[in-house]
Order: sequence, then structure tokens, then C-alpha cells
Amino acid sequence: MNKLLFLLLLLSNLATAAVRIEIPSSFNPVGSGARALGWGGSFIAVADDATAASWNPAALLKLRRAEVAVVYSHTRLIESNRYIEVPNANSTKTVNNGALNYLAFSIPCESEICGKNMIFSLNYQRLYDMSRTWDWDNTAIRDDETIRRSIDSQQSGGLYALGSAFGIQLTPDLFFGVTLNFWQDFINKNQWQQDYQDDYDKHDHLSGAEVLTNSQTHYNYRFKGFNYNLGLLWEILERDEQKLTLGLVYKSGFNADLAITNSGVFSVTHSQDADLNLAGSILPTIVEQKLKMPKSYGVGFAWQVCDKFTTSIDLYRTQWQDFVQTDAQGRKYSPLTGQRLTNDPIHNTTQIRMGAEYRYISQQYGNNYIIPLRAGLFVDPIASNTDKDNTYGLALGTGIAYKHWVFDIAYQYRFANDVGESSLQHLGFSQDINEHQVFGSVFYRF
Repeated sequence: MNKLLFLLLLLSNLATAAVRIEIPSSFNPVGSGARALGWGGSFIAVADDATAASWNPAALLKLRRAEVAVVYSHTRLIESNRYIEVPNANSTKTVNNGALNYLAFSIPCESEICGKNMIFSLNYQRLYDMSRTWDWDNTAIRDDETIRRSIDSQQSGGLYALGSAFGIQLTPDLFFGVTLNFWQDFINKNQWQQDYQDDYDKHDHLSGAEVLTNSQTHYNYRFKGFNYNLGLLWEILERDEQKLTLGLVYKSGFNADLAITNSGVFSVTHSQDADLNLAGSILPTIVEQKLKMPKSYGVGFAWQVCDKFTTSIDLYRTQWQDFVQTDAQGRKYSPLTGQRLTNDPIHNTTQIRMGAEYRYISQQYGNNYIIPLRAGLFVDPIASNTDKDNTYGLALGTGIAYKHWVFDIAYQYRFANDVGESSLQHLGFSQDINEHQVFGSVFYRF
């Protein structure tokens, strides 16, 4: 491989690698909080704490006191990757990541002061975790040569939004809320990074010559945008301890600014001809692109059987056909596949989530507290060009409410087999997914 050819290949990789965004296996929008996770994410009609701004802002009206909320999450994602065309490259990769998931301060204003019951809330949410690891290692042996290709990719970071929420009680049974989300740098930078190393080793059996090429590239993706969430909550029926509640939520799509910075170093080493050796660096370059984020909407029902037991079900749809990446030349791509938009678009997804909660309530004098037991099930499709890429999951949660404090913890397990074929179709790619998540929430009500 001569110097000119290697440089052309390297520059081509740098130009195209920024097109496909390496997205973890689940990219569907959901809300925050350990209580919600314990319900399996079936929370649109249930939400009654400060995380409601991320699920259904109308449900913020359930808060009767000013409240501070902090949520922390930890994720362990295991992806077992398979390639039909190159089985030597099969691998299993694990990512562990913990981070602040949600931070909020909410202040209600009663009708005696504001004319109607209202609430104001400031929220900071981690909406997407972009952490993942991926590698490729394959050796091809022919009569006259052996070629080995090794690729290693490490990605970290996330997307955050600073939200300003408002809710108002329209009638005794109907509530409305809105959250304005500013996807900007705040506590954390609204970005993710990818480090990409590519090693190519070619050994000629006849001459004994060996050519080693290496490139190390760093990509930084900066993300900015604005969207809003609208929510309605309708208490359809209330009789004694029984209550039927309907929740509706709409999260707007939006055009985000995506600035991609790449830089790197490269080298070529020839075992028999030093004149072909080459080393250098790629100066940082910035590419400005647009990323159209999809709109989503959902409906939820909650049935309070009695004061101690409540069940719920949510249906939530995301318009992934609207998810489009546009480069500086106006060319449109699918961010999930890295391919130009065709007649085989990414399918829209519909999540189905169900949950229940039983509360043990102690009303002993001087020792009042509540201990809930929660469980949930869900189907969470992966955005792809097939309707077969479903992931499934279950969740368990508990906590304690005592005086002004509420503590919640939840565990969620999500899994799937033979999914992700649309990502690398030419390689016969598929993967199994096993994901473990633990959420912890702390609320203080003044």
C-alpha cells in the first residue's frame, strides 16, 4: 500500500465515519426516577413527584408542597455481537456507567394566591446515555497473503436538557402542563465522544513483506436544540378509594445543531522498504450538521383499586421516520444506519408498559410511614427498518416515605435476542442484549 493510497483511504474514513451515529441499543425517549422505573416505566397517568415534568407535566399538579428531587442511575449494558459474513469478529462487550439522572425543584401555588392551582418547576434531566463499546477483529488467510483488521471503538457522554415546567388545574378533574426543554450545556456538557482505532496488517507470503497501518481518530459531537412536552391529566372517575385516571403526553420533534469535531494520527510501516513508512496527524476539523429529532406521544391509564393498590398501562409511540441527519451539503442520511435515505425507512416504534404498586401504610401515632412494593413489565422496540427488533423487560422497586423525605430504589432488566440487523446489513450483523439498570431517588418535601 503506497502513501497516497493510504492517505486517500484514511481521509475517506474520516469523511464517512461522522455520518453514522453510534447509538446504544435503546434510544427511545423515556422519563426519569426510581419510582417510575419500578412501575416498568408505566407512569404517564401515575406520576406524582417532581419527575412528572419528564413523563407528563400535567401530573405536577399532584404536588402539594415545594419539593427537591435528586435521581442517580447506574447502567450495565452487555451486547453480544455476531457477524454471519465474518464469524471470527464475533465478540461480547460490556459498558458500565453511572451518572446524575435528574435534578428538580418544584413550587406549587394554590388557588387562594394564584387564582387557580398552579405549579412551577425547574428540571435537569439526562435523556440519552450514549455510552457504548464496540470492536472488530478478523483475520483472512489466502494462498499468497494474510490480512488482519482490528477496529476498537469507545464511546462516552450523554444528552441533557434543562427544563422549565408549568402546570395549571383547569377544572376540578382536568390538569394541563408544559415543559420547555433547552438542550444546552449546564451541569454536564451536552455532547458525546468516540475514540476509534483501526489497525490493518497485511503479510505477503511470497516476499515476506509486511505492511502495518494504524489510524487513531477522536470524534466529538456537540448537540444543541429546543423542544417542549405537553401533558393532560384527567381524573375520569373517583368513587370512595377508587379512581380512574387518563394521562396524555406529547413531546415535540425538533431540529438540533450537531457540530462534529474530528482529529487523529496515522502511521504506515513497511517491513522491507523504509521509504514507504509514513506518520502524521489530521488537524482538527469541525463539520456542522443538522439532526432532526423525532416527535413522540403517549397515553396512559391508572386504576386505583383502593388506597393501597394501583395498576397502570402506557402506550407510547415515537416517529422514527422523522429521525434524519443532514450534512453540510444538504444530503440526508439515517443516523441509525449511516445510509442515504431510501424507500426502506426506519420504522416507528410503540412501547407497551404495565405496572402496579402496593403500599403498606403505617398510621401509628408518631410513626407514620409508607413502604411501597412495585413491579412492571414492558416491550421496548429498537428503532430499525424491521418490526422484529423488540426488547423486553421487567422491573422491581420499593422505597419509604417518612415525614418530609421520600426514598425510592428500583431495578430494571431489559433483554433481546437477534436484533439490530439494520445496523450493518452487509455483514449479517445481529446482537443479543442484556441490560441491568438501578435507579435511586431522593425527594424532600418542605
